[in-house]
Amino acid sequence: MLFRTALLAVLIVPGAGFILGQNPGAGAAGSPSPAQVIDNGPTLEALTQAQVQDSGPSVKPPAQPQAGGPTYKNADQLLAEAGSAVPGFGGYYPDKNDFGIAHVYMLDTSQLEEARRALEMVVGADRVARDIREARTVQGLYSMTQLSQWYQSLTMSYIKGTFSTDLSEGDNRINFGVVDQGAKARVEAEIDRLGMPREAVGFQIDPDPIKRHSDTLDSQFDPLVGGPRIDFLASGGGTCTLGYVTDRDLERGIITNSHCSNRFGAVGGDVVSQGGRVIGEETIDADFFTGGVCLAGRRCRFSDSTFIDLDALIASSIGRIARTEVLGWKTIITPIRSSGS
Repeated sequence: MLFRTALLAVLIVPGAGFILGQNPGAGAAGSPSPAQVIDNGPTLEALTQAQVQDSGPSVKPPAQPQAGGPTYKNADQLLAEAGSAVPGFGGYYPDKNDFGIAHVYMLDTSQLEEARRALEMVVGADRVARDIREARTVQGLYSMTQLSQWYQSLTMSYIKGTFSTDLSEGDNRINFGVVDQGAKARVEAEIDRLGMPREAVGFQIDPDPIKRHSDTLDSQFDPLVGGPRIDFLASGGGTCTLGYVTDRDLERGIITNSHCSNRFGAVGGDVVSQGGRVIGEETIDADFFTGGVCLAGRRCRFSDSTFIDLDALIASSIGRIARTEVLGWKTIITPIRSSGS
């Protein structure tokens, strides 16, 4: 199954040792903020030894992170804000044959500029400019404002027999996973009580949503979670493990090992794939430095980690990793896909 967990990124290269402690600006004790994984500096309590490499040119140590940090919003909050700013916006989905094309649900399909503005609010203007060369409008039945309000009302309390809920920007509706027809009837009764149209809610019925099957860590994951195999496509890159999904400065990405990339300790222009499709590119890979806590004649850094910025239309899920059937095996146990992450 996929399960939610708190993850600590401690990525170790053989022959290089280091100890991580509490980071400044962290939340609960021992739980570093996702935005601080790559380039936060040391504290006296945190470091007793730094990861080392052979001597080389001096590089300025990374700066201490500032306390606090940006406020993060989940996908549902971003969709609701876009719906308020752009009335008639109802969600979006990537073209199945070309991720450079986004299809945007609009109540008025002539509002192409408004559709693109809503898309920029959800995935970011920079990422739209970089990854999406064309936005096309498709007829929506419901606005995101309507869907958000209905979704909040429907999920105020647990309905017996449901195993997933999703404010689905890709379907212009709300989706429920239920175990049987009885559970579906209970959801429909709540829909009727709230005065919602039944057509605004889709259902997936399965009496056993947790399944064992032949998928492995080499399979394509949608949405992306921690654990599966990824490949660095640039010359000199290799195969690695997707550590986990996170946000850094409001950019969605993944953490993995720097030593798998084309250039350890530097951004080398690596493009990364998972399950046979390109998912993003390396954008942060901290430099080595000398001096300070670094032993004389050595070059140091505080982790063997690199940040891969995900393409805007790649679905991902924070806080979830793939669970294998047996330690050391690739075969996984996974629930039926639910998006909205």
